[in-house]
Amino acid sequence: MASGTVDEAVDVFYSILYRIIDQFIPVVDTSINDAYPVWYDRALINLLREKQKAHRRWKRYKNPLDYDTFSMLRGRMNVMQNACYLKYLAHCQKTIKCNPKMLWSYVNSKRKCNTGYPGIMTLDDKQLTGSDDICAAFNCYFKSMFAQPTCSSSVAGQAYTGVDSNSFAGTFSVTQKTVFKMLSKLDTKKGAGGDLIPPFFVLKCAGPLSVPLCIIFNRSVSEGIFPAKWKEASIVPLHKKGTKCKMENYRPISILNVFAKCLERVVYDEVYPMIIKGIPEEQHGFVKGRSTTSNLSLFVSDVHRGMGFQSQVDVMYTDFERAFDRVDHIILLQKLQQLGITGIYTGG
Repeated sequence: MASGTVDEAVDVFYSILYRIIDQFIPVVDTSINDAYPVWYDRALINLLREKQKAHRRWKRYKNPLDYDTFSMLRGRMNVMQNACYLKYLAHCQKTIKCNPKMLWSYVNSKRKCNTGYPGIMTLDDKQLTGSDDICAAFNCYFKSMFAQPTCSSSVAGQAYTGVDSNSFAGTFSVTQKTVFKMLSKLDTKKGAGGDLIPPFFVLKCAGPLSVPLCIIFNRSVSEGIFPAKWKEASIVPLHKKGTKCKMENYRPISILNVFAKCLERVVYDEVYPMIIKGIPEEQHGFVKGRSTTSNLSLFVSDVHRGMGFQSQVDVMYTDFERAFDRVDHIILLQKLQQLGITGIYTGG
């Protein structure tokens, strides 16, 4: 992995990893669990299946003993079902402060929301049917959202000037200890990206994986190249507003590879101290220790203060449509330069 290009090193890494997975990890189909409520555990699912088997035997043979077995399993399942549900509610109440998603998981389970996509969808008044046609249309629509750079890419490659002596030059090194610590904190509830490597597997193999990943991360940073395979992502259309039949009412969500997110985190931890110096105190989004909650708290405080002095309070609301999709990367590089963040630009 120390020779060849960064992309070649990543290809070697994946070839070895996939070979080990195929040889030593059994394949288990867990999709069947999606047919049950979120609060069903494995024991309850197994008991439900045993009850269904007993019911089928009784229906077929009309044996009183089979009915007694079915009746006994049905009663046991009802007791376990109530216990699992109460346990799930208690868990939701306990973790709602640190994990608000649990609340929406419970709400959706009560609503019995249909999370699927319509069989017939429209784009620009054109009706589409069939999964292949719909996927191709989503691809074209999402691709059209991204704005092209407004200035030449050569601007980003110009010599960096006007930065202070504490500028970040992109020459930091990553230690194996840092990589191991990062892999050990992965959220195993997240899904796998395009490489089909789940976070659970990475977490369990954090020790051995931290060695080759440390080499790749350091090469990527020092050479200024983000591996092409880690730029790949699984795109999921997320319904945003209006009817579900119109593609214009969806926005794309990118499910990145686990290793790509780890490399992004490494760079983020290094550049954040530089970026935060240029961010005004009034900004609350994407800043540590601040959120929409802190923003609303200050806003309400200002409104109350104005009401106390009987003064006028003016509020202006703005909404940038698809803001992240329309970021000009050339302008972004220029902004980073102004904050003192320099480095190697490869045009990728």
